[in-house]
Amino acid sequence: MWLLFDVGYSIEYEKLAALLLFALVLSYLAFRVKVADLTGVLAATLVILFILSFAGVSWFVLVFLFFVVGGAFTRYKYSYKLSIGVAEGKGGMRGYINVLSNTLPLLVLVVLLEITSEVEIIFLSFLGGIACAMGDTLASEIGQTSHKIPRMITTMRRVRVGTDGGVTALGELASLFGSALVGGLAILMMYMGGFIGVDITFLQVMITAIVCGFAGTNIDSLLGAVLQTRGVLTNGGVNVVATSISAGIGAVIAYVWC
Repeated sequence: MWLLFDVGYSIEYEKLAALLLFALVLSYLAFRVKVADLTGVLAATLVILFILSFAGVSWFVLVFLFFVVGGAFTRYKYSYKLSIGVAEGKGGMRGYINVLSNTLPLLVLVVLLEITSEVEIIFLSFLGGIACAMGDTLASEIGQTSHKIPRMITTMRRVRVGTDGGVTALGELASLFGSALVGGLAILMMYMGGFIGVDITFLQVMITAIVCGFAGTNIDSLLGAVLQTRGVLTNGGVNVVATSISAGIGAVIAYVWC
């Protein structure tokens, strides 16, 4: 953050301390309700601090939605997912890899927000990235509970539940739901006066969220089938790449449409 002082970034130390305290409190609450482990708490604190400092409350609310909804659906039918061997470890508590792999591209974008005037492009790019993270998380956590056998995205052959690259109709619907949820919240925040400097329609917001979220989820599955199964990328690496591509799709939509 201090490196950006030379390009015009500034923040009062009192405000920075208050934001840090707020981020610590939220992250501690996540730890108390067993959504994140200690490493996840520290990572989430940094993410919250960065987004609030560089972008503001409206942008943070979208990320907070992902943390809350993603954490909740990690617990969805957890006993069943545990019984078939696909549940998240540590009782569903997320660690720093999960937190950062889904938010690193977003942190880059909010930093760019301070050094560029292309607010609409940054906003739709950010929206596309968070919609991907949300859509992919719900597709995985809900789709794994489907009673239909998953199919490999590259061949459509039936595979075991939890196989990298496996998809189900329920998971695809969950991805659409998660993406639309992000778009709906963004529209609500815009209606309430959030996202200052962003001059786009509600329709553009919703379409971008759904397109980027759904595309990003399937890109994640494709990367899982092609690269993760071969050990080229880890699950965290797949998340970073898929979220980055989705953010890129959002930027292209903004450039062409807005």
